[in-house]
Amino acid sequence: MFQSPSLNATIIFLAFIVIAFVTSFIQSKWQDDEKISMAEPSLSVPAKIFEDFDQSSLTLIKIEVLNGCGEKDVGKQFTDFLRNYHVDVISTKNADHFDFSATQIIQRSEFLDRGYQVASLLGIDEDDIIDDFDLNMELDITVVIGSDFKSIKPFDTYLESRRLN
Repeated sequence: MFQSPSLNATIIFLAFIVIAFVTSFIQSKWQDDEKISMAEPSLSVPAKIFEDFDQSSLTLIKIEVLNGCGEKDVGKQFTDFLRNYHVDVISTKNADHFDFSATQIIQRSEFLDRGYQVASLLGIDEDDIIDDFDLNMELDITVVIGSDFKSIKPFDTYLESRRLN
């Protein structure tokens, strides 16, 4: 009978592979039926924040906040309130004068839905949005805070929650 050294090596190698498979199979049958499963990863707090941020349609809105009532720090507080809803407030400053009795939403871009979203957030009637389009401005909305700012329920609730903390 003709025997080749390479054929013998191949047969021995294949025998070891078969023995390894059989051993593995036997071990898996003799162990308890304990299955290892992948646990669902839980979202950490920062990951949850980013998930909420990505899902918010308000993240696309660029807003300028103007203090039109003269109340100290109301512009900063209003900016913090809007940013809490992931709105991109690009500037906060005083208006030309402090005689605004009513808070105004001024539409600056062609994206009308953004004005409606801000009006909805503030509880202001959509019919009260002022159209003053200026496509040269790098923003969608100007919010002028009037002396009625305490009657804006969501903002007042936000201020109250900050006082309690």
